Amino acid sequence: MTAVSRSTDSTNVNSVFADNTTGDISAGDTRTQYTNMRDSIPLWFDDVATTLTAAATTSLGTTSTRFINITGSTAITSFGSTSNAFAFVKFDSTPTLTHNSTLINLPTSTNIVAAAGDAMFAVSDSVGVWKVQHYTRATHI
Repeated sequence: MTAVSRSTDSTNVNSVFADNTTGDISAGDTRTQYTNMRDSIPLWFDDVATTLTAAATTSLGTTSTRFINITGSTAITSFGSTSNAFAFVKFDSTPTLTHNSTLINLPTSTNIVAAAGDAMFAVSDSVGVWKVQHYTRATHI
């Protein structure tokens, strides 16, 4: 997804919206626009998200929703082995995500210590290896 800007005046801005449409927006348009990964997590995220407690294996693909809150600070070494899945994740605590090319591929191939408010988008391949496609720090918003 391309980063876009919000517009509150009458100028048109090419935008990506929460309803998965794209196009120009002008004054009075009430659709939610994305500006970065953190903004793409809608306000209703917590109402529909499944909460998982961080564990060595925190299975993202076995939940009833693709929106997941992770609490707790236990190190995560695997997101489970579900194939061809995806998840939008928000962290409420500080687990360490452990990079391992056969379990979790992380950006820059290094471990990440999450912080409360961080967000990520992850996908699994056909054999259940998860790749974090995008990670956003709460402090960089």
